[in-house]
Amino acid sequence: MKFTTLKASPRSVWRYLFGCALACFVVNHPAAAADDKKFGQSRVATYDIPAATIAKFQKFKASAPVKGESPLVATLLADTEAWSGPELSTSATANPYTIVVTVKGTAKADGDATTLWNAGWVLDDGVRRLNVLPGIAKVGAKAGERLEMTGTSPTSFKESRKVGVALELVNAKNLSFDGVHVEVWSGVPEPSKLEISYAFRYAIVGLVLGLLFWWWRRN
Repeated sequence: MKFTTLKASPRSVWRYLFGCALACFVVNHPAAAADDKKFGQSRVATYDIPAATIAKFQKFKASAPVKGESPLVATLLADTEAWSGPELSTSATANPYTIVVTVKGTAKADGDATTLWNAGWVLDDGVRRLNVLPGIAKVGAKAGERLEMTGTSPTSFKESRKVGVALELVNAKNLSFDGVHVEVWSGVPEPSKLEISYAFRYAIVGLVLGLLFWWWRRN
């Protein structure tokens, strides 16, 4: 049995490398659209918190911790400054629904700028279903630095119903509020461009390096 060694010309190798680069572009190009859906498939509502409520957030003084309670329960029981959005219709077939809260403001001094919120829903029977909303903070902020911080809270409904978004400020430190923007998204989020890029990066790099090594061995 005879084996024939195939020799690739430099032109064919570079054509192949170009094909790898094109494949990388094709993989990442749809990912840009996925970034637009990182919170869900459809944006169903947007709200800018009224200036009068922002002024109340600015003046709000946090209550003392509840003795004997866990931090989670203490946060839900704390005094708050609350805002509620208008009623909207939700469908159990469009779960999950994700509340996205973006806080804009200015750091008052050097140091961490932190906010703590409860976020959730006012149900059609008037009951408020709330969860602690984590992550809306900037570590190591500089005095006068303009900040934009985002946190999310997903929920699934067992049945279709009418609800309103509920947002409550529990505490804020080292932050002068400029505004608060709230969005509601429905559906399962898509992977971000960065997540997709990492998933394919090592496979593409390995393919290119393997081809270059094969070409070098035969030349």
